[in-house]
Amino acid sequence: MERFGNDREDWAIPVVPVEKENAYQLREYLQRKVSESAHGDPFKSSFLRFLGLSKDGGSAFDPAKLSLYQRCAISGLDVWGVTVLAQDVSRLLGQAARIDSTPRPWVSDVFGVMAVKRLVDRLNDNRIVREFEHWTSGFLAQQVGGDHLNLFEKDIAALIRGGESAVYATACVPLFLHYCYFAAI
Repeated sequence: MERFGNDREDWAIPVVPVEKENAYQLREYLQRKVSESAHGDPFKSSFLRFLGLSKDGGSAFDPAKLSLYQRCAISGLDVWGVTVLAQDVSRLLGQAARIDSTPRPWVSDVFGVMAVKRLVDRLNDNRIVREFEHWTSGFLAQQVGGDHLNLFEKDIAALIRGGESAVYATACVPLFLHYCYFAAI
């Protein structure tokens, strides 16, 4: 037992060493908490399935009731068979990042934008690639430069902006990108 503050017994805090068993329990706990929070969010549940962290048998949402952005992002993950037409992707990429100074959902959602990029890459249409680059230029650089993103999100933004040639600040993101992102395109 380590003691913090004075020597009163009620201040004693047991210290549990993080051993292999505890690490697995922590990972399972965190995975369960993330899965529970993703239950009502179609993109989060789709992203967990994309990462192989969820084995749900089928989607619990109606793609027709989702916004165009959500449909495109989920289609980019390619986990539920949700498809969108090239003209729908083009319509999304024609939308402004802000309406009356209010940011749209994708402005701060680098994981969703990454999924849209996967969709754009799969479509293999130069016009849509240029539209995507123009669309992200309206908000992504500002998010990275404005210090709104953590290191992992900045690495995802680097992928979105620079592809495989990007320089990453963290080691785990390039591994994720190699095994999950590029392997599936």
